[in-house]
Amino acid sequence: MSLFIFTPSFGEKFEIILRQGWNAISIPYETFVVQRVDREIYPTGFIYNPVTNNYNPIQLSSLSSQLGAMWVYSFKEGSKIVIDGGTL
Repeated sequence: MSLFIFTPSFGEKFEIILRQGWNAISIPYETFVVQRVDREIYPTGFIYNPVTNNYNPIQLSSLSSQLGAMWVYSFKEGSKIVIDGGTL
């Protein structure tokens, strides 16, 4: 299990490099574009919902706004999610 917090500059493209297994990630932008999700990454991430006490699934490729920290599974060490940041 790994926790990654990134703080890139405004409008910067950056890569989230994952370890094999479950990774907790957070994207530090209100809005952004997911440019690429490596195929070795499970396409669905999971965000905890404290109201229902469950995890809500989210398609990683369709993310465009901050929803909070999420769990992402990588089948391979070094797999990447490429993000183009928007507004902080």
